[in-house]
Amino acid sequence: MRSVVVLLVIALAAREAFAGPSCRAGQLPTTIGVCCWPGQSTVGGACVGAPQCPTGMLAAGDQCVVTPAHAAAAAAVARDAAASSAPQPALVAAVAPAPGPEEAERMQRARFSGKRFLAESGVGVAVGLLTSLLLCNESACPGHGFTAFFVDLAATPIAVWGIGGAMGGKGSLLDAYVGASAAVAPLGIEGPRDETPAETISRIELEVEVSAVALPFCAAIVYEFSSHFASKRWFDEHAPRLTVRPLVHHDGMAGGIGALSLRF
Repeated sequence: MRSVVVLLVIALAAREAFAGPSCRAGQLPTTIGVCCWPGQSTVGGACVGAPQCPTGMLAAGDQCVVTPAHAAAAAAVARDAAASSAPQPALVAAVAPAPGPEEAERMQRARFSGKRFLAESGVGVAVGLLTSLLLCNESACPGHGFTAFFVDLAATPIAVWGIGGAMGGKGSLLDAYVGASAAVAPLGIEGPRDETPAETISRIELEVEVSAVALPFCAAIVYEFSSHFASKRWFDEHAPRLTVRPLVHHDGMAGGIGALSLRF
């Protein structure tokens, strides 16, 4: 048994002796058991002489070192390999929820409504009467009714917009004021040239009364139209839409391509 162990030790030693040393990439083993770069010789167990460095390396004394460009390229290759082997995050598409039936029902109610128009006009008339009662009396009215009219002009659109929104309308307060501004059109009517000052005052007072009567109805009608257009625009944006694009060749139309789109 002892002889077998001795033979194995001798065999391993011989293998190491014949195999030679393990050299770096580009170096060559020499007969004395050291690794030198090509072009070098051995003197006293050391490599001497200018080395012939392989591609990607530069001579630095009696050694070869990796060039900065080669090192950067190797690092980039390593990063790319690491990135390609890393698990990629899953792509999740964020889709906005589709409008529900409740929203569609609300926008359907926003279409022009005669019932809502009458309610808005009635509230506007009530605001005008209340303004007249608060600012005027049987004996006198500040500014011959002008103060009451301008207060009514400011308050009635707000009342129309408020009751309209409470009943499902989608018009804006600005649209109600635009409608109210149309009611002041009678104030721009000019009288005859031979009109006396008294007749001028009477005419203006009559124009103010006509404008005050038309004010709630003008504000309500414009509000209702704006609400109707808002509803129609919403349904146009969310309804399915079919788009057809013709296919034309040099000898005429060859067909078409259709696409059905739906906004979410």
